[in-house]
Amino acid sequence: MQDNAKTPKPSGRRWMRGVLVASLALNLLFVGAVGSAFLKHGKGHKHHAGFSKMGGPLTHALSPEDKKKVRKKLHEAYEKNGAGFRQYKEEKAKLIAVLNVEPFDVEAARTHLDQMHDVVSSRLLQGREVLLERLVEMSPEERSAFAERLQKRHKKYHKD
Repeated sequence: MQDNAKTPKPSGRRWMRGVLVASLALNLLFVGAVGSAFLKHGKGHKHHAGFSKMGGPLTHALSPEDKKKVRKKLHEAYEKNGAGFRQYKEEKAKLIAVLNVEPFDVEAARTHLDQMHDVVSSRLLQGREVLLERLVEMSPEERSAFAERLQKRHKKYHKD
């Protein structure tokens, strides 16, 4: 005779894995953008690891002089909008609180993740605009040299 008892369902913790993966992805994106915070507190230091990772191959392809110019403009842009980093930290703290409450409120988690995403997106847009400003300021020869360095880096990492 067959037992009609329901088979146990997996615990409701699968959602947590998705939320944690999303949070990790946002954190990784934000790490690059937060590099400017280290610039603010690290005046006098010659090594700016956060900045060099922030734009990936685009940042690496800039000349040392262009890196300094872009870094300075990003620092100024982030100074204007200093609330972004504080807002990100606040939303992350709220998300952590939501994750520790049962029953889990997926909409509250989504709201906090969306707010964190908005901060990161804003920083990325600022970075894009600063880079574009620098590209406009470059002479045709400087842009060509930038394109060449970018192409060289692309070939190094993408063997198409």
